Amino acid sequence: MDGQVGNDGGWNGGTVVDGGLSCLNLGFACKQNSDCCSGDCLGGSCQPPKCIGDNKACAKSTDCCGGSCVAGACVALNNMCKTLGNSCSTGGECCSQFCLSGICAQSSYCGQNGDICSKSADCCGGLCNIGQGKQFGVCGQPQGIGAQCSQIDGVVCQGQAADGGVALTDGGVPACGGGCCSRSCAPWGPTGMLVCQPASGCHPVGDVCANDVDCCGGWGNNASVQCKKANVSDPLGVCSNPQGCKPNGDICRLKTNQCNATDNCCSGNVQKYDTCHQDLLGVPRCSFPQAPDAGGACARRAGQRPNGGSAREV
Repeated sequence: MDGQVGNDGGWNGGTVVDGGLSCLNLGFACKQNSDCCSGDCLGGSCQPPKCIGDNKACAKSTDCCGGSCVAGACVALNNMCKTLGNSCSTGGECCSQFCLSGICAQSSYCGQNGDICSKSADCCGGLCNIGQGKQFGVCGQPQGIGAQCSQIDGVVCQGQAADGGVALTDGGVPACGGGCCSRSCAPWGPTGMLVCQPASGCHPVGDVCANDVDCCGGWGNNASVQCKKANVSDPLGVCSNPQGCKPNGDICRLKTNQCNATDNCCSGNVQKYDTCHQDLLGVPRCSFPQAPDAGGACARRAGQRPNGGSAREV
């Protein structure tokens, strides 16, 4: 079904042609309808095509936003919130939290929890819960075993309470805020909706993973982090809290940020060695200390390790 229109929340990512996509997935920036696999470019982003809403009269399942027509009426996939394509007046009615031109629209580059999906790749949480014999289901995510956050990459984070993270204000200055596992809540460009920003490279504590090596600190003989799964057979889990200090790549609080987030990086305490820096997406992560400019003040001599020891001289 690649490249074909269908109410699956993802439209399967488009069809690959000469190494590229022949059409764009939901939530991505577009200029015209033909850019989108769904055939609908709305407000500068690819959005679901016109469909008949839940509980409305229908003739066939393909006409319904939920993909199912039973006894002449469209069946809702989710009774707690409206899935993509259904009519709305406010974002709070929609599973996506985004109401655009009167329909529940895709807010991010991936499907929100509870929204329509046809496969796991459609969902931010990497799980599509489809009933037996059904074509479509709703998005979910692994249980947050041992993690102190639940908002994974791509999910809407607007209106969440400050908890030691980084959010972009109207002035673009990092400030405390966001309930994201990446501790970075910023606009998704095509829609302008605030979503949890994905950290580049390894996955931080609480984020989705398939194997230990996906997680920051989850590799090597002395790995301190695991990809925890509710059941061994589960395809996905979440990155666990490290044993002790935070390994490089994991989340920390900026030296200039007084929020309640860890400053105990394995590469050196943030307050003493300035070992927490934002990556290109604004995610604050443990890293090796940055060397000061020549002539600038320094806390230790070159070659001295953060724990007070010295590197072997050659």
